Amino acid sequence: MQERQDELKAIIKSAKLRLDEIEASEVKQQSPPVVGKCFRHQNSYPPVRADERHWPLYLMITHDENHYLYGIRFEKDQSGEIAITPNCEIPATWANDYQQISRTEFIAEWRKLIDPKRIENSHRNGTA
Repeated sequence: MQERQDELKAIIKSAKLRLDEIEASEVKQQSPPVVGKCFRHQNSYPPVRADERHWPLYLMITHDENHYLYGIRFEKDQSGEIAITPNCEIPATWANDYQQISRTEFIAEWRKLIDPKRIENSHRNGTA
């Protein structure tokens, strides 16, 4: 009796693994390829109100690993705080409010953010 249970458990485990592979393949085929693409999102602190300022958050999808997307994300919020996340896991709902932009625009915004002259001048002026 135990042998039969073990045999059935092995069959079920194998079938579940195969089903996961098939479902992942279907999801990948249904969604457009996004690795290497760049996006902009209007970010704000919660709770979001109509009178609050928003700022752009930039995202480049760098790779897909085990059915999860990863990328580099950066932003400079309304108070001048800079956040750079070089290998962030991107949530499944990421695409809802993101607008695709060109890689050229993404790189231009990145360069503006890390411009050494801007950083040097801000330290001289007492601002960061």
